[in-house]
Amino acid sequence: MENETFEIRRPVKICLCKGVTREQIIESIRRGNHSLEAIAKDTTASTGCGTCKRQVQKILEEELLLKK
Repeated sequence: MENETFEIRRPVKICLCKGVTREQIIESIRRGNHSLEAIAKDTTASTGCGTCKRQVQKILEEELLLKK
């Protein structure tokens, strides 16, 4: 265990305006929010400037594919 290093990772923010992380979006999807609108209502992601909408949609599509 000598010289063992640990990497500390910060949560990846997807929505900078509202401070919403990738993990929060994934958790929202896993709670049953399966549309951009539902995720926005649950997390506030994409309700600021809207720049992150594509990223949120991509995460949604990836998570729904994993469920199949």
